[in-house]
Amino acid sequence: MEELDALKQDSSQAAYYQSFHGEDNYNVVHPSPLRPSHDPHKMSLFEAANIVIIKHKRLFPAISRFRAAANLIIVINDKRRNFNRRKLQSSFSVRRHSVGSLCATQSFGAYGAKSTPVTAKDLEHWRRVPNPTVEGWLPVIRWCMDAPLHASLFYTIPNCKVKTNLFMLTFFMSVFWTAVFSYIMVWMVTLIGHTFKIPDSIMGITFLAAGTSVPDAYASIHVAKLGQGDMAVSNSIGSNVFDILVGLALPWFVETAIVYPGTTANINSRGLFYAIILLFLSLIVTLILFHYSHWTLNPKLGTALLLTYVIFLILCSALEFNLLGYVNPPTCDD
Repeated sequence: MEELDALKQDSSQAAYYQSFHGEDNYNVVHPSPLRPSHDPHKMSLFEAANIVIIKHKRLFPAISRFRAAANLIIVINDKRRNFNRRKLQSSFSVRRHSVGSLCATQSFGAYGAKSTPVTAKDLEHWRRVPNPTVEGWLPVIRWCMDAPLHASLFYTIPNCKVKTNLFMLTFFMSVFWTAVFSYIMVWMVTLIGHTFKIPDSIMGITFLAAGTSVPDAYASIHVAKLGQGDMAVSNSIGSNVFDILVGLALPWFVETAIVYPGTTANINSRGLFYAIILLFLSLIVTLILFHYSHWTLNPKLGTALLLTYVIFLILCSALEFNLLGYVNPPTCDD
């Protein structure tokens, strides 16, 4: 308080002092210019006074400059938070209206464009059989292949846009079908690798990893378009941590402790040790690339990360095929 009284006596510091008492003279219709501005493109007198105090080291003591810096950081973070909140509200504003028994939803995209309303006709578009005389036989064959999958998902997963009270059932059924498709994918990848005599570790690093990472990539792209770059990066890193600490630990625990108690799970690849080292090196390279891109997502950073992934695949494949030394014994013929 003594420091504030000293600031009050100095006319050059009056704006900074009055900014602490802006709540008393707050007017909803005509807000005081001394209050922090919520507009990210405007600077209030409060922010300007903090900047002046921070820059003039000879006029203000260290404690005053520290408080001014803290106040300025708080104001900037509030501006960013309010701007992102308004952006998300405008992006996810949903207008629901009913036309008889038909429920339609209309949403606004990240760039302000209206999306097509979701109607019952759109949800059951898969039932329409293509006309071979007009569209040809190829769409008919494709429809015959996709119809069982569409029917299974349509009749087992409720649409939470129409039936909002069944969102938990929609979530658990989606998890169930994800597990089913993952099992089929792993089974097919194992058969393909055994047929062409490709090590399981190579199939896991390439095809299996790419197949299981497609949902994560789609989610990261979606949130990145909404301006949530930190969420996109956290999703990619968090999903890998979950896969390693839970996706590997839980099946091994179930097998060695419940299904076959007292046994151990053996890894049939000695090249995984080098693959883990390459994984840590790729993580370090990722952090360096983020640092040089000033922690922003841009096309150059994406290209550099893709090149890093290609180099990682080449080195791991060379190790598994014993091109960089004798790491794995040859696979059996039977």
